[in-house]
Amino acid sequence: MSIHVGEPYRDNLRRFYLGRLGPDEIGRIDSYIDAGIARHREQSQPFAFEHRGRQLVVSSLPLQGVGRLRLWCLQQGAVLEWQGQGAGLPRDTGTLYSLLDRVPVGLMQCDDAGAITGVNASFALEYGLHDPQQALGCTLEEVFRQAWAEAGAVQDQACVQGLHTLREVLRYTGAPFELTLPGRRTVRVQARPGVDAVHLYAHIDITELRAQQERLAQAERAARESAAALEHESALLQATLQNMEQGVAMFNAQGRVEYFNLRILELLELPRELLESRPLLDDVIRYQRERGEFGGQPPQALAHLAAPSLPAMPPLVVRQRPNGRILEIRSIPVAGGGLLRTYTDVT
Repeated sequence: MSIHVGEPYRDNLRRFYLGRLGPDEIGRIDSYIDAGIARHREQSQPFAFEHRGRQLVVSSLPLQGVGRLRLWCLQQGAVLEWQGQGAGLPRDTGTLYSLLDRVPVGLMQCDDAGAITGVNASFALEYGLHDPQQALGCTLEEVFRQAWAEAGAVQDQACVQGLHTLREVLRYTGAPFELTLPGRRTVRVQARPGVDAVHLYAHIDITELRAQQERLAQAERAARESAAALEHESALLQATLQNMEQGVAMFNAQGRVEYFNLRILELLELPRELLESRPLLDDVIRYQRERGEFGGQPPQALAHLAAPSLPAMPPLVVRQRPNGRILEIRSIPVAGGGLLRTYTDVT
């Protein structure tokens, strides 16, 4: 496989697959390229594959600010030993598998040709085997297909996709992948290339994890939809309040202006910058007093000015402004200790 300096990795993979895929697979070359790029970006462990009669081991390491460093080398015992990997399961696995049968992870051992040389009880349970011995001599693709055949659903899209995945990823021992099994169970398969033609695969049931992720995704979508709906409702409310014939002001529990519409500025002849500064109600009243707003009014018309607290405000007051306009002022307590006040011109 030739490599050209400066070319995108996608172009490199296209040349690689053009020389590798057969007539029955070349039509899916773009999906193979996408999977190869995904492996490259997510790779954290070395994996092995056969290319032109040679077994290669490839590693990929992220370099901050640069990209990724990719290293290919011939598969040799010394290379794998340097990578800190074990030698795989020994061929005489009777005693070992009696212990590994208790491990809640499916384990599978294969030779270089992909033939299964050993599995534990968890693997047999995951793939619906009555006896772990049934898997011996088969390939994982055959075991996977048989699991779906037993369920009478070989044509199911999950089976078709799984077989396609297996034909691609099993060429790269070490590249993790996922399979959907009958009953909508999902297993994540993680492999380690071994030495002496022995390869070990762990089949981890992540069905519950996938379900949790889906529930989280649904909750996130619902939250986004709720936020969008709330934003829409808020926009409608804002538009409604701004176009009301009444002046409206909302005060929080501390008596500070939280919201006002433009009509209140017109009815009370208040400067917009005053209310935009979120003043206290007392500050607004003080501003009005200084400009003679309440002169000559009867006590009952000013009862809302002398209330000791927002909840104690009289619900209805009618007073006349210096310009002759008569206002009906309603004060409505709201949850949390705040107050909604409306001003209506009843002249």
